[in-house]
Amino acid sequence: MKNQRLSRPQNRQVSPIGGDASAAMQEKQGSIQIPKKKLYSYLQELYKKKSSRRENALRTLVEEFETNVRYEFAQNNFFTLVHRCQNCLKRSSALEVDLALQLIGLVVLTLGAGDNAHEIYEESLVFLPKLLNSKLSHSVEVLECLSIVTLVAARDFVDTERTMEIIWQFMNQETKHSSYVTAAAISAWALLLSDINICRIGHKKWKELIPYLLKQLEEGDEDVTAASIDALALIFEKGNLEKFSIQTQEYSSKRT
Repeated sequence: MKNQRLSRPQNRQVSPIGGDASAAMQEKQGSIQIPKKKLYSYLQELYKKKSSRRENALRTLVEEFETNVRYEFAQNNFFTLVHRCQNCLKRSSALEVDLALQLIGLVVLTLGAGDNAHEIYEESLVFLPKLLNSKLSHSVEVLECLSIVTLVAARDFVDTERTMEIIWQFMNQETKHSSYVTAAAISAWALLLSDINICRIGHKKWKELIPYLLKQLEEGDEDVTAASIDALALIFEKGNLEKFSIQTQEYSSKRT
């Protein structure tokens, strides 16, 4: 997902596929499905102390979720999977952190909207913001994970706006982020904005948003400029500019 601006995943229902049709599909796609019993052994590997063993297990689980539908496994083990991933985020190598974040997102995508996914959302909003601010080298991966979890698992605009506020606070830190991270944060925020009814968001929370984006345009970085333009276009398209700046009349005249 790196070097690409975040885009909203298409909504889809995920359900188990069984029988000969499943095997034929997997063979056609060039993927080999790991037997269920063997898959559980990789989950147990996430308890190991040796980082290389956890990395290998995470890599295998990520590949399995990417190439096969593992709804039943996710449904039965989502709590353990997420908590083991959370543990991997605390005491791990850079690769292990990235793989753990990928796996959390894949588990949520596999589950789809519902109580289980929402439980992961609530849990994620406890530990992902801490990781976002403590390990800046993983900022983009954390932002992607936050966006995926929120898009799939948020129950209403209140949930979505909670994540938007976390990203906005990160964007406004005194510490200057790299252009790559800044662009990812803007894109993540805009992605979540695209998913909610703008009439229902707070009137006071986003007053500095348009000025912030216009300032980013002045910086001249290609990635940040592109992300800022996309975000501004979305804001103008949705309307209610008074929620994003106190200078609404001036910005409205600039729209054309």
